[in-house]
Amino acid sequence: MEIVKRINTSAVLCVDGNGRQLVAFGRGLGFKNVGDEVPLSEIQRTFYNVSSRYIALVDEVPDELLELTSDVIDMSTGLLPYEVSPNLPFILADHIAYAVKRKEQNIVVRMPLSLALLDQI
Repeated sequence: MEIVKRINTSAVLCVDGNGRQLVAFGRGLGFKNVGDEVPLSEIQRTFYNVSSRYIALVDEVPDELLELTSDVIDMSTGLLPYEVSPNLPFILADHIAYAVKRKEQNIVVRMPLSLALLDQI
């Protein structure tokens, strides 16, 4: 795989041998130069068909959170009768990161619909 763009210290945009674009994660991959070949042994996870608008989220979300959401999606994929969007790990990680940020800042968001549902149980 050839690096075409650095995203952060552990994520790069690559092109594989078939010319398909992907996001590759691995410790220190972002320190390599554009044009370098990345050995498969250094890649921990890959994401194909990610929209360019969600690739920017990689730099805004902690790597651990993206790994967690990816694992959850991997576990649930076999249970779903349809294919999930390749953008889902990035979108879900972004939502969870924002919820964590609100919690750290003691911001409480009222959710009247969830309270109404709890009253019915």
